[in-house]
Amino acid sequence: MNIQEFHFLLEKYDSGEIRNEELQRLDHLITTDPVIKKEFENRRLVEFGVKSYALRKELEEVMACEDNKQKRYNHWLWTFGLLIVLVLIAIVFWPTRKTSDQLYETYYELYPNFLVTRNAETNSLMDGYVAYNQGRFRDAVQLIERSPQYTEDHDLAATFFLGQAYMATGNFENSLESFITISEGTYFYWDSQWYAALIYLKTDPEKARLILENIVEQESDYNKKEARKILRHLD
Repeated sequence: MNIQEFHFLLEKYDSGEIRNEELQRLDHLITTDPVIKKEFENRRLVEFGVKSYALRKELEEVMACEDNKQKRYNHWLWTFGLLIVLVLIAIVFWPTRKTSDQLYETYYELYPNFLVTRNAETNSLMDGYVAYNQGRFRDAVQLIERSPQYTEDHDLAATFFLGQAYMATGNFENSLESFITISEGTYFYWDSQWYAALIYLKTDPEKARLILENIVEQESDYNKKEARKILRHLD
């Protein structure tokens, strides 16, 4: 009888509908009846176990959520770091496209004149070469132009260095005129073609491309590497 009453009162307790006198009766049954007391303790252990299990599952879900957040953060951090590395590699190694003026400034070098010797006779052409080597390019132009070797003999070296002197003064039109008069198969031909291509970079890039392609295809190695580099910027 007592066990049935205990169950009845316990159900009312769980539902929150138990009255004060019924609560006192439930407490009396638990404290005075060893069987009821044992069942009540077992019930509390079961409830505690259920609550503990539910709490553990809740904690596991929270930890799993935090772990996923950390993984997503690590993935984002790794992706961002990789992107930074790729950008730096691109900045360092990716070839930047240069303008025609930049290409000219990069590859233009004054052609050295070794034709002046200590014992060379003094004449207008030699004086022009001396002025050229001293960087007096306007004087070199005047001296070379009035030399018999240029005006009468059409000397190739005189023609070539006249073009060089004009080029150094920025007179590209007269410089180009000198270079294109030098015939194929002569000593200064490919030198003249190279400098003509540099001038055309400023005035007519398509003509520069054609000359540079010819330099790449010719048999000798003269400025082939430099011509290829310029062509990559013209593509």
